[in-house]
Amino acid sequence: MTKRKYWFLILYPLTFGLFDEILFSLYLKQGFTIHKVLFSLFWGIMIYWLGQLNRDRAMSWRIQTIAAAATSLIYGAQIAYYTLFETPFYLRSISGAGDTMTDFMSVVIDAVLAVGPALLLLCAHLGIWLTLYRKAFAELPYSEARSFRSTYALTGAIILSLGGGILDYHGAVSPSYMLLYEFVPTESVRTFGMLATEFLDIKYNLLHLQATRPEKIRLNMTDIEVADEHAVLPQEEGAVEPSEEAVVLEGGGHEGIEVDDTFYDPALYNVLDIDFTKELVKEEEYRNADFADMNSWFSSRQPSRKNAYTGLFEGKNLILITAEAFSKFVIDPELTPTLYRLSEEGFRFNHFYTGIWGVSTSDGEYVATTGLIPKAGTWSYTEIAENSMPFAFGNQFEKLDYQTLAFHNHSYTYYNRNLSYPNMGYDFYAKEHGLAISDVWPESDVELIEQSVPYYLDSAQPFHVYYMSVSGHLEYTWAANAMAEKHRKRIEASRFADASEAVQAYVACQLEFEDSIALLLRRLEEAGQLENTVIAISPDHYPYGLTQEQYAELRGGEYDLTFGTYESTFLIWNSQMEAPVISDTYCSSLDIAPTLSNLFGLPYDSRLFIGTDIFGDVTPIV
Repeated sequence: MTKRKYWFLILYPLTFGLFDEILFSLYLKQGFTIHKVLFSLFWGIMIYWLGQLNRDRAMSWRIQTIAAAATSLIYGAQIAYYTLFETPFYLRSISGAGDTMTDFMSVVIDAVLAVGPALLLLCAHLGIWLTLYRKAFAELPYSEARSFRSTYALTGAIILSLGGGILDYHGAVSPSYMLLYEFVPTESVRTFGMLATEFLDIKYNLLHLQATRPEKIRLNMTDIEVADEHAVLPQEEGAVEPSEEAVVLEGGGHEGIEVDDTFYDPALYNVLDIDFTKELVKEEEYRNADFADMNSWFSSRQPSRKNAYTGLFEGKNLILITAEAFSKFVIDPELTPTLYRLSEEGFRFNHFYTGIWGVSTSDGEYVATTGLIPKAGTWSYTEIAENSMPFAFGNQFEKLDYQTLAFHNHSYTYYNRNLSYPNMGYDFYAKEHGLAISDVWPESDVELIEQSVPYYLDSAQPFHVYYMSVSGHLEYTWAANAMAEKHRKRIEASRFADASEAVQAYVACQLEFEDSIALLLRRLEEAGQLENTVIAISPDHYPYGLTQEQYAELRGGEYDLTFGTYESTFLIWNSQMEAPVISDTYCSSLDIAPTLSNLFGLPYDSRLFIGTDIFGDVTPIV
C-alpha cells in the first residue's frame, strides 16, 4: 500500500464528522467554536477506532460504515429540520414522526428540496466513503499495534473534548452547565455542534443523567449591549418592597433546605395560603428530592402585588385563542378590520415577544396557557397530562361553575392534545371528534368557529373556551395552502399586491383567521354575549415558514435578527372597554397566564408562575 493511501485511511474517517459539522454550520450560519472542533474530531477518531477493533476486516468495515452513514443521515435530517424550525429535532419527537409524515408530507418534501445542495454534498461525502475509502480499507490488513494506538487516541479525544467543556464555565449558559446540568438544545448546537447535541439529548432525555450540584458562572457584563438607549427598560419601572406589609414568622425551615417563610397578605398580593415549610419535605425520602428544591426556590420569589386591573373582568366569559403563526404585521385597518379593531380598542402591549421553543406550536401553547418554560428535548404539553395543573384556565374556571371547552380544527390526537387538554380542565373537540371540518390543508378557522359556538352559546352557563387555530400554518404557496388560495383575490387588491408569493400566501391564509374572529364576534352579539365576553389572542410562534428576507418584506423593511424576529402581539379585548389600555412594559408569552388570571380575579399564587402579571410590580423576565 502506498503512503498516500495509508494516510487517506487515517485522515478520512478522522475528519468525517468535522466535514459534516462544517457543512451544517456554514449552511445554517452557526459559526465555529473550539468545542465544535474537538467534539467533531472525537467522533472522527471514534469512527476510525471502530475500524481497528476486529480482525475480521469485512465486519470492521460494516461497523465503520454504519457509524459514517448514521452521521450523514443525522446531519442531513437536522439541516432540513433546523432550516424550517430553527431548532434541532429531538429524540422525543420521533414518536410523533408518523403523524408529521402523514399530515405534513408536502411540507417535509419542500423542506428537503430547500436544502438540496447541502444534502447532495453529504451524499457525495458518503459516496467517497463507500467507494474510494472502501477500496483502500480492503487493502490494509489488521494490525494490533494500530488498534492500540487508536484506543489511546480515542481516550485522549474523550478527555480533551469532555474535559475542555466541563472546565469551561464562561457565559450565563456555559459549556460546563450544558454538559452536566441542563439540556439547552439551540445553545448546545452553537457551542458543541449537532452531533454532540444528539448525544446530550440521549444523556438527558433518554438516560436521564443529570448532575445536581451548583455551577460556576463567569459573565462578562461588558458584552451586553442595549440596542436603544432611549428605550424604557423593565428595571426602571421599580419594584415593591414586600417587607412593608410582610410579617416574618419565627422558626420554620429545616435541615438541608432553606425555605423563605415570609408572609404575604392575600388581600395585597396574588398569593395562596401555601406552607412551603410543611413537614413533607423533612421526610428522609424527600430530603434531596427535586420538589424540595422547588419548594425552596418558589418560596423565595417575590409575588406580584394586586393592582388597578385585578378583577377587571371578573365574572365575564373568556375566549382564549392561540393563533397559528400569527403576526402583528398582518394587522391592517382595511385588510383585517376586525383584528385592527381589537388591537386599537383593547389592551395594547407595545413591547410583546413570542419566543421560539423546541416543539414550535405545542411549546408555544404550553407557555401561553401555563406561564411556565417548557423542558427542552421533550413534549411538555404531553408530559403534564398526568400532572396536577390547578392554575390551568380550564381547571380554574371549572371551579367557578363555568363551562370549559377546547377546540382545534386539526387532528384530535396530534401532539397528544387528547391527553393534555382534558387534564387542563377542558372538554376537547377536534376534527373528526365532534367537529366535521373539511378535509383540506390547512383546515378552515371559519369552520372551526361556525361548528364550535353552538357548544357554548346555547348553554346558560358562563363559559371559558380555548381555541388552537391552524389556518395560518405553513407552507406559504398558492398550490400547497388551501386557505391562501381561498383568499388570493383579496391579496391582489391589497397593499401586499406586489409582495413575493410566500408573503402574499402567508397574509392570505391569515385572512381566514381574520374572518373567523369577525364571525365569532357576530355570533357572540347575536347570542347577547358580546358585552360579557373577553377575547384574548396570541400567536404560538412567529411565521418561521418565511425566510428572513420574506419576513423583512412582511414587516416592511430590515429588522434586528436578535430580538426583532420575536416581536409579536397579545390582544385582550372586551366591547365595554371605554378606552384602550397601553402598556410599554417589556413582556412575553410567559406573562399571558398570570396577566389573565389577575384580570379575571382568579385565585392563584404568582410565585408559582415563571411569567408574571404584566401590570404587576414584578419585572417580567423577557
